[in-house]
Amino acid sequence: MILVHKLEHSTISRVRALYDRFSLKAEKDYGWTASPIDYDTLEFAVRKKLMTGYFITQNDPAAEPIGLMLYRFEEHRAVEVNLIYLEDTPHKAALDVIMPQFIEDIRQVEGWDVVSYALLGKQEEYVLSIPWYGFKPVGQTIFKFDMLDVLTVQIFKQQQFKPLPDDIRIAAPALSEKGYLLRADEIAACVYDAFHQSVDTLWDPRFRSVEGCREVLRLIESDLMGAFLPTSTRLAYRGDEIIGFSFTVESTAVSANVPIIGTHHSVHGMGLGTQMLWQCMNNLIDEALASRSNYFAVDATTDTDNYAALHMYRRLGFREQQNYPHIYLTREKALTYQRGKWC
Repeated sequence: MILVHKLEHSTISRVRALYDRFSLKAEKDYGWTASPIDYDTLEFAVRKKLMTGYFITQNDPAAEPIGLMLYRFEEHRAVEVNLIYLEDTPHKAALDVIMPQFIEDIRQVEGWDVVSYALLGKQEEYVLSIPWYGFKPVGQTIFKFDMLDVLTVQIFKQQQFKPLPDDIRIAAPALSEKGYLLRADEIAACVYDAFHQSVDTLWDPRFRSVEGCREVLRLIESDLMGAFLPTSTRLAYRGDEIIGFSFTVESTAVSANVPIIGTHHSVHGMGLGTQMLWQCMNNLIDEALASRSNYFAVDATTDTDNYAALHMYRRLGFREQQNYPHIYLTREKALTYQRGKWC
């Protein structure tokens, strides 16, 4: 019999060995691009109620934990599931205990619209079971550009594009003295136009409103998504109107990331996104070749049905590194969930 226990400050010490074993496998087996927080930080987060979750035991409540789930409530009305790590137990049997408890707990809490969970690495196996509890999957693709691949860089440098109309230009964003984006509200409106009908809105409610998109920009310019790289970021203008964006941030000490890229609906199909991204990438490559930066790779993520984005990344020399399901559960679906019934 599998037993589920709430992860609290009084019980967190019981999962230390289990969490340490996960940490050793985080990158190789679970696809984490950065090392997970250490146990002491996890304990602090649980004590301050910044993160919570469950652990499971087999038969005996006092037995060694064999499974762990971590999640947190985000300010943008989403519940982010960070991890489900299971050992020495059939996945479906463990999920049948953890997921109903999770859904029953979160639906007692106000202030969220969707649960979001990226099934990276071995967690991809859960996609066959988790829809039972009302989750829906969307495919995601991770791309990587390797600046150390000489042939790839040469092909990239030789890219040629059709001239843009005379009234359209691409430039780095203007910043205030404190490094914040000027005209951020106008940029947010453009981000909303590009994203409000995309699959990203299924698990990230911020893209459903201009105000939410402004919050995404705050995270970028405040270095909370990785150090903001404004010289390798581009905006597109039609006259004085902002009609496109391609942001770049630090992903790790040796790699950069493209968190969002898009264009206004009125210029779709012009290849404007590709040209913005090319300029961002070209600046990163030149900085690396001149030994002015330590970035030797760039990564990006898009949904597997976004054929225009797939073509753009492939054309510029990005290579597919991983495909994974991103699952989400709406609040409406959670409220109708019943234990033991297909949701």
